[in-house]
Amino acid sequence: MWYDYNKYMFYPEEQLELIPEMEFLNETGISAPRILTYTTKDVIDNRISIPAQHSLVRLSKNPATNADAIGILEEIKAGKLGGIYCVNWKIPAQRALKFGKTWWTVIPQGEDAILMLDPDNPLIGQPIIVLRRELDPNCGLLQNEKKFMASPQRIDAALLKSWGSYKLWRSGQIIKCSTMPTSDPVFAELEFPALPLLSNIAPPLFCNLKSSKSHLVKYEAVDVLQKNINNPKSEVSFDDGQTWRTLTIQEKLKGFNVGAGSKFVARVSVKGLWPVEQRFILQPPLETVNPIDFGTLKHSSGQTNHLFTTKLTLLRDAEPDRINLKIPPLPDYRFDILSFEGKAVLSNDKKRTGFERFAAHIVRSIVPHGPNGKVFFAKAHSSSFPTPQLVAVFVPTGLDLKETVPVHIFFTPYTHIKKPPYPYGPDWNAMIDNYMVNKGKRFLQQHAASGRKCIFVFPVAPPKEYFQAIDSGSKLRHYLFELVYWLQRMNGLHKTSIPRLGRCAISGFSAGGNPLVSIMNTSMNREFPELMEVYGFDVANKDSFSSVSSRWWNNGQRIVRWYNHYSNVKKPGYAKDPPQMNAGALEYSGNNSTYLYTPLSFWETVCKESGKNNDTTYECATLSRPVNDSEVHQMMPCIFMQHALKNSGFPI
Repeated sequence: MWYDYNKYMFYPEEQLELIPEMEFLNETGISAPRILTYTTKDVIDNRISIPAQHSLVRLSKNPATNADAIGILEEIKAGKLGGIYCVNWKIPAQRALKFGKTWWTVIPQGEDAILMLDPDNPLIGQPIIVLRRELDPNCGLLQNEKKFMASPQRIDAALLKSWGSYKLWRSGQIIKCSTMPTSDPVFAELEFPALPLLSNIAPPLFCNLKSSKSHLVKYEAVDVLQKNINNPKSEVSFDDGQTWRTLTIQEKLKGFNVGAGSKFVARVSVKGLWPVEQRFILQPPLETVNPIDFGTLKHSSGQTNHLFTTKLTLLRDAEPDRINLKIPPLPDYRFDILSFEGKAVLSNDKKRTGFERFAAHIVRSIVPHGPNGKVFFAKAHSSSFPTPQLVAVFVPTGLDLKETVPVHIFFTPYTHIKKPPYPYGPDWNAMIDNYMVNKGKRFLQQHAASGRKCIFVFPVAPPKEYFQAIDSGSKLRHYLFELVYWLQRMNGLHKTSIPRLGRCAISGFSAGGNPLVSIMNTSMNREFPELMEVYGFDVANKDSFSSVSSRWWNNGQRIVRWYNHYSNVKKPGYAKDPPQMNAGALEYSGNNSTYLYTPLSFWETVCKESGKNNDTTYECATLSRPVNDSEVHQMMPCIFMQHALKNSGFPI
């Protein structure tokens, strides 16, 4: 006999008494849904049918099944298991139609309940447990059907069996069997060897992987330079990252067991670097599941042995954090730049006055980035502290990141107490703007005016620790390898395995001269072979900078340029007489070297000759009258970085 199931399939349980077509239920003596006692109120849920509610109460009172009852209810409350329904109710009846079945045919003979998967995403979507209608009259009687006795023992057993299949599904231990037709429009998955069919799963196309041949999966981790990382923390999850298991020493050496077709998540981590999490399915072969983690390097498969190689690195994209915190992009300020024409800083034309005393001309309205390049922001992992947690990087247009990458990194002084939070607080953002693009230092405009191509690196140092994490030649070199690799990946160069540094320069202003001295002291030999240039802008550690930079210069084997307005400074070894003189300023220009001394008296002359007190012929040098020491100090990097870059060895 065929039943018009459309009358009944679309009504949730709580509506059964309210719908005219279902009035026959009351006529047969079926009362309203029973109210559970206070001892069982926790299982009342619209997603759980009354027969299932009763079953959960019974199972919870049995010590042997208490954990199962608790687990079922927790999964439903968490939204991971969609519910437990009678098969003739709306949700399971609709799913049955998508499987090409009806509610009265979807549960196979010999089963009292099934785990019904999501038709659109069977291995990922939300499954439900479905009970046979005939097990309890509370599921609803058909027209003219007499009330029958419930079968609580059968319900309990069926619910436990379906729960077992759900746990297999949740841990990735089910897969499509080889009996599934490849033409199936809903479940077009890969074929696998024949395995025991799970008859209480709909659609009936999935098998238990626990009986399949086991495979060994092994992790390995390398650093940014492709060197093996010893003993990283290695973990695996078979429930999509809900719970994790740390691999044993033996598993790390030989691999851990995974059934063919299993889904799992691999996690590899070490302090100071970003952890890597990657989802896989072992079909076989071992295949990644999107999204692909930034640190996923490669994976390979043998017959039963599989290897996942990850690259653990320092930096990740900070732009999402900045957007979330509503930090605006760097402004596109346009300022005038004093552009030096060659190696000379001071003009030898005694007739020139004001800013024409420099061997330079003013270039108007220089664009800092946009058409000239792109600014990136990278963040270090918090466990790497005191490594700078944020760094701004400018990549000029036309620089090929596939080749050796030239780098210029600048060290700021620590000038005043900045309000937290570090590194995204307003004070830190203002500092980045001031140095990179704003009127104070306009570094990107100077880079553009120099005509030289290198990436410009602006690390944001932590308040107390300053640059101690990168203030030696070897530490800074490794940091720059990390940065270049990150930039290459950010620009789509995923196949680049080992980054290559090109020519490198370090520069610093005021107290930023301290890390310069430390780095030079630790790179006199071959600790940082790519480091070829140092620029000092009014460095505060004058005497140590003078002596250390003289040794590091190595008779012109490397480039040193020092721009200074302080008096009583020990003349560096590369400052060879006679100097070029102009209004009290002294320029010593030698073999790959510049030492410039511009005392306050020189700036007073320049300002006096420039005209009125409010003259803005060159905004960066609009000084008060009389000229004060602090203003001149702040102006030094604003003017002379362009000269250092113009005369650098960086490519044009």
